[in-house]
Amino acid sequence: MLCCAVSTGSDAWAGTFGHILNRDTPRTDCPLSLPEPPAETAQHMAYRPRDGSQPVSDFQRELLALASGVNGEAPPADDFEISESEASFHIRAKMRQLLGREIQPYQL
Repeated sequence: MLCCAVSTGSDAWAGTFGHILNRDTPRTDCPLSLPEPPAETAQHMAYRPRDGSQPVSDFQRELLALASGVNGEAPPADDFEISESEASFHIRAKMRQLLGREIQPYQL
């Protein structure tokens, strides 16, 4: 887009990188090649079952707290162990309580 005219107000307002990209010669403190990435191991390639039996992730725990919070309830304790399946039921129940209707699960 450097060759094109300004098309929006946002484009007109946007700054340039001219003050940063002003070198006549390449930098000499940068690596010329990157290291090879580590070989994939069985641990990295392990299949994670999607049956809901896994414990919730930190993000899913935040969603649990949000679902409880919108109804004015305290979130589950951080050390409270819950599976993904149990968390799904909990979140759907809290959203049903908030909206007054059944929430349909997302279908892939």
